[in-house]
Amino acid sequence: MRDAILSSGGVPGVNVALCETVQVPTVLSSKIEGERSGRKSDPASVARSMMSAVDSQGKQMFSSEEFLTASQVARFFSRLAAKKSLFNDDDLEEEIECATQEATIEELTNEVSRELLPGHPIMWDKYNICEMTSGGKLNTTKLSVAKLRDICAGLDIAVDVTIKRKRPYADKIEEYFQKCRCKAYK
Repeated sequence: MRDAILSSGGVPGVNVALCETVQVPTVLSSKIEGERSGRKSDPASVARSMMSAVDSQGKQMFSSEEFLTASQVARFFSRLAAKKSLFNDDDLEEEIECATQEATIEELTNEVSRELLPGHPIMWDKYNICEMTSGGKLNTTKLSVAKLRDICAGLDIAVDVTIKRKRPYADKIEEYFQKCRCKAYK
């Protein structure tokens, strides 16, 4: 327990004095009031209060070797909170139920998107449009402006282009194909 409280985190050259009493973990455990009061104790203020803490007879509770830094107190609080959450079965059951619901929602979402997204691969005539749009190859292909216009019309892609250039048609087709399954799940 004391190794867990006073571990240096494996930092080379850091020597940490080990406490020989059971007081440190007991006092630190009592400082975690977040569960009861809804207010968390600040590790820095807990570390400072250890230096001036006195018992019921007025004697100093900790020797200078037992003083902890704020980061050591924070690590202790973190480990204590993790340990408490491990042993709380009600929270575990609730977490499992939430994870199951989340998985079900994700599965339904994926199923709906598979139904709504264009099928893969999307073919036009003899061309695999998915493959052609994947690397921006649509502009460099030998497809004519008329063929690109036909692809747009056949896929119900709204195009308001007045010039005879490949680029505007290719851009609209590539924008449309961003919704394809092959790109939606990347």
